[in-house]
Amino acid sequence: MDRDLVYDVGMHNGDDTAFYVSQGYRVVAIEADPAQAEAQRKRFVAEIEKGQVHVVEAAIGPSHGQASFGSVAIPSSTRSIGKMRRCATTLLMRSRSLADR
Repeated sequence: MDRDLVYDVGMHNGDDTAFYVSQGYRVVAIEADPAQAEAQRKRFVAEIEKGQVHVVEAAIGPSHGQASFGSVAIPSSTRSIGKMRRCATTLLMRSRSLADR
């Protein structure tokens, strides 16, 4: 077990990842929203180059494969996998299960 490794599931704006890095942890940050993942890759470019942060653009779902990812226009933090009836945007995302290794 790596005691200096943290998984940030739902990276969103990267604030939690920034805190973990400031405390000396390495972070695997998982973010399903492609725009957020790209923004955080830009924010953490130095940490990514040093190997402190790894951004995984994927959803966490019931199985490995693909899942529908939906987000509403406001607030941006309201995102989910599953029923997408009220979502402004639905994307087909790469999905990983926590059981996958």
